[in-house]
Amino acid sequence: MKLLKSELAPKLAKLRAAVPYSKQHDIFPAGVIIKDNAITIVNETLQATCTISEKVDEDVRLDDRSIELIQNLPAGAEVDIEVREAGAVHIKAGKIWLNQSPLEASNIVYQKPPQAAPGTWSFDAALLRQAMKDVLYAVSKADTKPAHCGIRFDADDGVLNLVALDGYRSAWDTIPCGNTFGFTLPNDAVSAVLSLIDGADTVSIQADSRTAFFTIGEYTLLTRLQTGEFLNYRSVYPQPGEKWAKFDRKSFLETVRRCQIATPMVSMRLTVKKEGEIEITSGNSTASFSETVEAETKGLEGFKIAFNQSYITDAIKNIRGDNAVLYFIGGLSPVLIKGDKDDQTLKQSALVLPVREKPDKGGN
Repeated sequence: MKLLKSELAPKLAKLRAAVPYSKQHDIFPAGVIIKDNAITIVNETLQATCTISEKVDEDVRLDDRSIELIQNLPAGAEVDIEVREAGAVHIKAGKIWLNQSPLEASNIVYQKPPQAAPGTWSFDAALLRQAMKDVLYAVSKADTKPAHCGIRFDADDGVLNLVALDGYRSAWDTIPCGNTFGFTLPNDAVSAVLSLIDGADTVSIQADSRTAFFTIGEYTLLTRLQTGEFLNYRSVYPQPGEKWAKFDRKSFLETVRRCQIATPMVSMRLTVKKEGEIEITSGNSTASFSETVEAETKGLEGFKIAFNQSYITDAIKNIRGDNAVLYFIGGLSPVLIKGDKDDQTLKQSALVLPVREKPDKGGN
């Protein structure tokens, strides 16, 4: 089999980025398998494949050394891969060659796409990528809540809802969809999809109760789905109320960044002493910060609330549009955050829980 490095090396790199090394090396050893006209990488939960322009007569198993050599060959190199006696592999490119010892691959079990999937659902790749990236910051990393360790895909009423939550904040995006289905995509599969999606025009998905199969351009990804019951997120998101503040996202984020640099505190306080101005304060006996941000406000005079600085920053940073709108209920109630770029099917919301402040210690 002869292939140009310009075709083979980027595909090997993209597959490895999508499917990390397995911890069970005896079952899923490192490396890739080339079978027919496809390259496949497998670990405990993921299986990624892409097509190549040539077909191999015998299955080829490449170890990490061979892969690294191919990726570091001179630009324009032609790679000649030959299977020799007992499965040994000979790799040659010009005057560079390598003999690779045989690798056992018979113990790898290839997974098949869902056999009972109710249909195939297709999405604009750019819209899906953006929505997944928008909510990624709120995905739970805690093993104590495995059902939330991923992004929820819920399709109904003409949209696909993509939701993440970690117990302290939540993010919710929608994109157009004409189907009805639901599953939770685990964290490792979320990373895999995002690593494969660049350059694709569409993404097609099939899923049953246990597995999902993604077709992303010339790549495919088969993954197990997250188990457990995902929180009924619709029940915890409040409707926009009569108390709100609207401000320039960039200015607000710059102010919060200065606050984070100036003080060692995790939290900060937002105070509306008079309508149209939000005072951001933080500090303790060793450092203090206070700055006022201009805003449109309604029903907030005398209102105060405190947030984890990182949590509120992540939410506002990932909201689209020039402005962010925060809807308040009370000082200890979740705040609803929206941008100014929503339309009928492309909508975006975030939810952040406030924090209880410790008594002020004072200091200069």
